[in-house]
Amino acid sequence: RVDDLGTKVPPKDEHAAARICFEPLIEAIIECVEHDSWAENGTGAGQIAALEPGMLVVAQTDAVHKKVQELLTSLHSLRQDIGSRGVEAKEAGGSGGETGAAAAATPGGGLF
Repeated sequence: RVDDLGTKVPPKDEHAAARICFEPLIEAIIECVEHDSWAENGTGAGQIAALEPGMLVVAQTDAVHKKVQELLTSLHSLRQDIGSRGVEAKEAGGSGGETGAAAAATPGGGLF
């Protein structure tokens, strides 16, 4: 399955930039979604890679695909929420910088 993340990066070397740009996201997915199911961990067969800027290729079971999609949707919502809080803070005279850490914390202390 190919997930279009809708983010375009204007790199000199598109494939190298895609790997660099998405490496933290790929690492987060591998750590947070069915950790033992990924080949990179040496315990599973699932694979994930950046295809080009804005796109990830995920080879996994249907159940893990669903969890990856849920994580991406949650991260997208969080990003929008942080962005809107930053706008609200700026309109109220604040810098907006203080909202990022509080918005990323969950009651259980983890990321989603």
